Amino acid sequence: MNFLYISPTFPKYYYNFCDALKKKGITVLGIGDTPLEKMNQEMKDSFQEYQYLPSLENYDDLMKATAYFIYKYGRIDFIASNIEYWLESEAKLRDDFNIARGIRGEAIEEVKIKSVMKDLFIKEEIPTAPYEMVTTFRKAKTFAKHHHYPLILKPDNGMGAMHVHKIHNGKELAHFFGEIHDYNYIMEDYVDGIVETYDGLCNSKRDVLFDSSMIFPTPLMDIVNGQKTSVSIIQKDVPKDLRQLGQKILRLFPSEGSFFHIECFRLKKDCAGYHKGDLVVSEVNMRLPGGHIPEVMNYIHHVDLYEMYAQMIQDDTTTQKAQRDYYGVNVGRRNNGKYHYKSREIKYKYQDQLVMVEHVPAVLSDALGDTSYVAKFKTMQEVRSFINECTK
Repeated sequence: MNFLYISPTFPKYYYNFCDALKKKGITVLGIGDTPLEKMNQEMKDSFQEYQYLPSLENYDDLMKATAYFIYKYGRIDFIASNIEYWLESEAKLRDDFNIARGIRGEAIEEVKIKSVMKDLFIKEEIPTAPYEMVTTFRKAKTFAKHHHYPLILKPDNGMGAMHVHKIHNGKELAHFFGEIHDYNYIMEDYVDGIVETYDGLCNSKRDVLFDSSMIFPTPLMDIVNGQKTSVSIIQKDVPKDLRQLGQKILRLFPSEGSFFHIECFRLKKDCAGYHKGDLVVSEVNMRLPGGHIPEVMNYIHHVDLYEMYAQMIQDDTTTQKAQRDYYGVNVGRRNNGKYHYKSREIKYKYQDQLVMVEHVPAVLSDALGDTSYVAKFKTMQEVRSFINECTK
């Protein structure tokens, strides 16, 4: 079995997927933009062979590198990066080389294009905020006339909170459309709620092998745009209604043999036609939560997601069972932030609870902060105390 892994060294932990696959006897072939001489030995040992490309953005080079591997090793059975940025390139490679497993063709739009995603939610009666494609100022004004400010403008094909805008009034709307933008935008009702995610791994039959859930007390849009301290909490267990809704969604989308990250809002008050406490779905992603979060899940749930993924690829199942004894909390501080407690004080006071302190790469720091403090606790009271002292 031949497995092509794209960008296996970013985020830095992802080479562990290659290592776990290789230990299963799978031939692992890597293509990435990190020169071989800049890798440590563990990374180098995780591949059968690796090709360096100065940029993975050049699809012709990516296709030629894949063709070389096929010439040398035979047919590629799987392609993955587990990163949203490369999902479209993966799908194109599957189409061009007729690789059956994974998302292909137009199916990629269901997990990349927000309007396609939302139309499917509406068709299947999945709760979601009303929206409209707004290619002109006139269309945006019409939508705003029939809905209440604030409203959200986001790229139809975008990632995370990049280029997402909260519009409070007609003046801000006019200003937005007075500027030149590189994206097609959708406009939707603002949903006042706490972000809850449904995260995990599906096998080829879309059965959930592992699941988890995070809470973001502050919306990611506000964290990124306001450069605020990033806080997320991994719940001990997934709430029943979130699990039911998440698994219904996974049956509608191309989730076979994939990690997933479904973002919802738990409403703080009645809005957008829904009631306080309801779950309203924002979007679906067929990849892991970003950065070092998979490592955090490993610590909190006492699993090995790298080995679990490799076993799913080989046997379509897992023998691991997640433990649900602890809450996890991730606080991402800013380098320019003024905090009452210094890093050394946090590390000393919580030395028994901290599981990692991580310096976040610049490309991920807008959402995750510059330095991430990850700890686990038995109670939410302890979680809140930790958050208060890290953010004070």
